[in-house]
Parts: sequence; C-alpha cells; structure tokens
Amino acid sequence: MVKSKYHAKVQEKVGVKAKVKKTKSKYYDEQIATSQTSKSNSGFAIFVIVCIIIGASVSGILIANNNNNDNNNGTDPNGTEPGIGIQDGDFVTFKYEFYVDVNHDYIFSDDELMDHSEFYEWTIEEDSDQGFPPGLYNNMLGMVEGQIEDIVLIANIDADEDGFDDITGKPVESFGSGPLANTALKYHVEIFTID
Repeated sequence: MVKSKYHAKVQEKVGVKAKVKKTKSKYYDEQIATSQTSKSNSGFAIFVIVCIIIGASVSGILIANNNNNDNNNGTDPNGTEPGIGIQDGDFVTFKYEFYVDVNHDYIFSDDELMDHSEFYEWTIEEDSDQGFPPGLYNNMLGMVEGQIEDIVLIANIDADEDGFDDITGKPVESFGSGPLANTALKYHVEIFTID
C-alpha cells in the first residue's frame, strides 16, 4: 500500500506501533452515584418519604372517621349541624313507588308495582301508624332533600311479632307477619322537603 507524505509524517511522529491510551468512560448515572452531592441528597429523600407516609396516614384516619359517622349519612363530618338529613320526628314530603316481590326472586318488575304516590307526607317515626315497614323508616333516616333511592327490604318472618326475624334473629325490615310476611319489598323514594 502506498503511503502519502502526510501519512508517513504522522507515523513518524507517533510511531508505527504506538498505543493509544484508552480511558474507561463513565456513564452519567455512575458519575452521580460517586459524586459528593448525591450523598447529601439521600437525607432529603428520606425526609420526603417520611412526609408522604405521615400525610397518607392522617388522610386515611380522617376519611375513616367521616365514613364511620352514622348520624348524618356522611354529609356533616362532626354530626353537629342541625337540619342535615332526615331525623326522627321530621315532617317529610316525598314520592314513592311500592313493589312486592310476588315471585320471591328479588327482581322487582312493573307487574309487582302495588302502590305509588306522587306526593306523600309523613312524620318520620319508628312506630308510625301509617303502615310502613320498619326498614323504610331506618333507610330514610339521613336522606337529604332531592335524594332518590331504591330501598330493598329483605323478606322476614316474625310470627311472635317481637320485632326480630324468627329465623335470623336480626331486626325485621319488611313485614314479618300478615299477608306480606316472608316477602321482599322495594320502595323507590324521592325526597322533596324535610321540615
């Protein structure tokens, strides 16, 4: 192979068998890991992690306390504000549809609609003489104006009429005796006003 004058001069200066010193290149993350600044940032990282854990714990406690407050259906975290949600003794106007589970399949079809009212007034009392089952009273407590709910009451048997299901021992929700004993019920309720 023929060498140019330039090539010959370069070989002379460097030497034909000159070795080029190779340095090991460092990657970016290796340089950070060995630098002094990354050692001082580890304390800050631990501080941030501890703050996140404490913040999550406090948030979890506040949410749990709000969800456990049964007095107001979660609308008033302290349970102290009057007039929020239906309470015993309130005069309520509402609309309802009443279904009886004739087939005992817990599917309430239009054929099982037994009664409805576009505007009904009721003073909410546990021992009301207006013929509503106890489960309707219990489920309407805490509802607010404008709320719409489907309230399904499980079938009960209460032959001794003590207020507890004869089989499960739990409080009666639907009618435990009479023609609707051992029959599930459904009320579709819309609250208009609470006084």
